[in-house]
Amino acid sequence: MASWVCGGGRPGQRGVSRHSAAGQFITGVGKAESLGARVFHAGTKQKNGALVTAGGRVLTVVGQADHLEGAIAQAYSGVEAIAFAGAQFRRDVGSRERG
Repeated sequence: MASWVCGGGRPGQRGVSRHSAAGQFITGVGKAESLGARVFHAGTKQKNGALVTAGGRVLTVVGQADHLEGAIAQAYSGVEAIAFAGAQFRRDVGSRERG
């Protein structure tokens, strides 16, 4: 039986709302996935073959590991691999569970 936990981060844009800047090029999703993170799209779209922001919460990045610390570390490694103008993310994911 496999045993693992998940930790995640959500790269979004400053002033998260329906009116956040759209059309910003997103890089690093492939790198994040190569580090073992799972990347789920929310506020993204394709524009001329490139991945761009569509405003609001752009992506969710999840790490999986046998322990919470490992899952969180993997998720944040993935988050840090991704870049786009105005990107921001929380740095306290799992802080309550870690004590």
